[in-house]
Amino acid sequence: MKGSTLRRPVGRPVTEPGTVPFFGQETLFFELTCKPKTRDCPLWQRAMKGSTQRRPVGRPGFTLVEMLVVIVIISILSSLVITGAIVAIRRAREFAITQEMTQLTLALEKYKNDIGEYPPDFSGVLSSNTNVQDAARDAVLRHLRKRYRNYRPANWDDFRNNMLIATGNQLDVNHLDPGSALVFWLGGLPAPGGSTTKLLPFSRNPANPFAPGGSREEPLYEFDETRLVLDTTPEPITGVNRNVLRYVPDHVDNPNGGVVPPFVYFRSVSGQYAPSVAQYYYHSGSGYCVPYAQNRDSTNNVLRWFNPKTFQIISTGLDGIYTTLDTTVVEANVTVQSDLNNINDPNRIRWLKVDEETDTQNLHRYEDDNLTNFAEGQLANEAD
Repeated sequence: MKGSTLRRPVGRPVTEPGTVPFFGQETLFFELTCKPKTRDCPLWQRAMKGSTQRRPVGRPGFTLVEMLVVIVIISILSSLVITGAIVAIRRAREFAITQEMTQLTLALEKYKNDIGEYPPDFSGVLSSNTNVQDAARDAVLRHLRKRYRNYRPANWDDFRNNMLIATGNQLDVNHLDPGSALVFWLGGLPAPGGSTTKLLPFSRNPANPFAPGGSREEPLYEFDETRLVLDTTPEPITGVNRNVLRYVPDHVDNPNGGVVPPFVYFRSVSGQYAPSVAQYYYHSGSGYCVPYAQNRDSTNNVLRWFNPKTFQIISTGLDGIYTTLDTTVVEANVTVQSDLNNINDPNRIRWLKVDEETDTQNLHRYEDDNLTNFAEGQLANEAD
């Protein structure tokens, strides 16, 4: 055997003829016996020809039923994710609006600390009811004298002329209302020159805070000028076009186009709201905005108001509607503002809680998502 090319590897059995060695186990055997190490080697060819080793058979593909099940599962998960994202976005936008109302509330509290009372909301200054109009205008002039002790306008028309001069005939105080009161008292006047995004704070002139030129006061609130809008729509009582600045919340649109519905401010008067001073705000395309009561005792018609000693700030929800787009019907057999000058119209009053006597409440479905400075989240949360 000396010189033979067939050498038995130490410690490894020689594969018997007719059997198939495991390739990985006999690598050394082939290396020692096959010279040259090519596939022409007879031993290599015989091992490969009789080998029972096969490449693993691949797993069959998905069946149609399996694919449909996967598609359905993915669709369900996708819908849940999308729905959750939509809800999260909505809540984030509502939270941004309520946070801004919180900042406005703080500004009004600072106003009271400085002046001694909250500012009027201009309700009734243009009422055709003479008594209501006189009371509303007197309240504004009395507050101005309290805030500026050296300012002594002779009457409402004198104050009105001061404002027209200060704003270059842009602002007529007859058209100020609860939807523009926050901008006026906390921010100032529309800057002369036709700008709708610039505010001119009140003058430091103690005898005339509305004098043009000169040094100006620091505003009590920094309004986002991109959300200050000029409202030139007709006033609902006179039909005369208004020319006032309003501050609108972010992420809200007017469902019918036009001016976005603004933040509305109502000040309490002697613990009451609507009954004594005809407080309401009408916005074209967004309906009526009125103060809210917690509930009503139908026996003696006593109302328990939200924030009876302070004020209410109200915004539409993301739908851009205060109550209803219909100026007459709110619910079946319930009208709102059927007579704008009738301050005793009970349908002007809105209450949220169920009436213990009649087991009813008159919160309209459009009001459910309204946001206020007295409710946690949507208004409907307070009505539950």
